Amino acid sequence: MILSNRYAIAATMLCPLVTRNSYVVLAFCPTYRRRHTTFFFSSSSSAAASSKSQQDESVLKQKEYRRLDLEGQSLISDTLVQMQSDELFLETSQKLASLGPKRMSLEERKQRRRALNVLGIPNFRQFVNSNNLFERKATTVLQINIGLYCNQACNHCHVESSPQRTEMMTAETAAQCLELLKHSPEVTTLDITGGAPELNPNFRYLVETARALRNDLIIIDRCNLTVLLEPNQHDLVDFLKQNQVRV
Repeated sequence: MILSNRYAIAATMLCPLVTRNSYVVLAFCPTYRRRHTTFFFSSSSSAAASSKSQQDESVLKQKEYRRLDLEGQSLISDTLVQMQSDELFLETSQKLASLGPKRMSLEERKQRRRALNVLGIPNFRQFVNSNNLFERKATTVLQINIGLYCNQACNHCHVESSPQRTEMMTAETAAQCLELLKHSPEVTTLDITGGAPELNPNFRYLVETARALRNDLIIIDRCNLTVLLEPNQHDLVDFLKQNQVRV
């Protein structure tokens, strides 16, 4: 990964609660002002959660953990400044301008292959053909990347997402994905990733339509959590809960 951002989330943890289908998401940002931001999700589908005491507890936890003072403050401007001062990013940008994306990708693949050769590790095709480990089975997970635009630029991001990336899935392509889902009953999970998928204008259309098509479908949003505090995302928590989206 070529980009760097010290504000990246260091760890996320899902902590089950006693109430069925309820959980807490903890987001730790050790070097940024948003550290120890915690978001509380409570599923309305659980019969046990309908009791008055548990509802009151949910409201209290939302008030306790929701950082209203940080809502609407974007990371994007900070991320862009960080990118321009990051040595690795600047070095890679110069290399990209010199070689072009195709030659640079080829060079990176050659470097990885040489490193694996030193360790005596065969390439993937050789490994599969020599061991007969795989057989074709029904596809149960439909994973779609709906854009590389992101409010962060993280070292570990293998698709090099950042605020400078403009590639975004269009509404037409999203509709085609939904059509594929509609005619693929063997698919049990829709896995939505990015970038920050929530920043694609078609994200909510995709989620709502998928949920309308299949009530039993598992929908996963690969959320970086800081996007919950971005401008115009104040209702994102409620949207994800309403559509039974797993984070």
